[in-house]
Amino acid sequence: MKSRKKISFALTMCMLIIMLSACGEKGTTNSIGKKDSPIPASEAFAQEGIWFYAEKPVTKDARIDAILVFDAQGNVTHYRTSHSRNDLKFGDLQDLSDEDILNLARERDKTLFELDMLDWTGKADYVIEECERMIEGDAGANSEFTATTQEALNANKAMKTRGEQFGYKEPQPHSFQLKIETDGTGNQTAKEALVYPYTSVSLMWQGYSFHSKLTMEEAEAWTPYKDSKWKVNLYPSAGAMTVYDMQFVSLGYLSKKIEGEHPGFVLDTPDTKGVKVD
Repeated sequence: MKSRKKISFALTMCMLIIMLSACGEKGTTNSIGKKDSPIPASEAFAQEGIWFYAEKPVTKDARIDAILVFDAQGNVTHYRTSHSRNDLKFGDLQDLSDEDILNLARERDKTLFELDMLDWTGKADYVIEECERMIEGDAGANSEFTATTQEALNANKAMKTRGEQFGYKEPQPHSFQLKIETDGTGNQTAKEALVYPYTSVSLMWQGYSFHSKLTMEEAEAWTPYKDSKWKVNLYPSAGAMTVYDMQFVSLGYLSKKIEGEHPGFVLDTPDTKGVKVD
């Protein structure tokens, strides 16, 4: 009787071990499968994350033009991070946490606005002084020229005053859209891009910068804010890039800081839900 119980117990344990082993193998297979499968762009941007926009490959000295922050709610916030006289580089991210990077993005966006404002007011002062010299040099010899230049002087002064009233505005989140262009068959992705509204603070755009023929109409129509669409072309990852002790994986012009192994990113397929096709 005891022998039968021992045999029954042994058989039960064997069955349990086999079942557990099977479950374990199944779980391991799924885990590795997910880990080895590149992440589609739509899935990557659907998660909270910080991405770096750069027009050149990631190196310690490559310039980061903007930091994009995704909120997992379908929105992205665009922070400008580089200026002709003040660049942010990938090497500057060393030892920074995500919170540090977010704070850096906010600080730099505001700092660059202030730098632009300094350049802008400097140009204003130069043109205003130039108009005053032109009027003084003419000394009434040409009444039409004097009148035109006087209008330009008044317009430049008015535009400077108007511009100084515009304060800094912190970037706001905007909904984004992924767009796919298919190949000749219409069945495969040829191109994919990330598109979202972006309000840039452009203190010298179109024809409204300071000049000696500025009209009052132009001055009154001027605004430093320009609404546009920001488009980022996406390309599949080509492996991780190392900067000091950091690693980055790119999706076209966007790169993400990673920890440990990463499967990389791929473009979406035309049947991906929520992606606009052609």
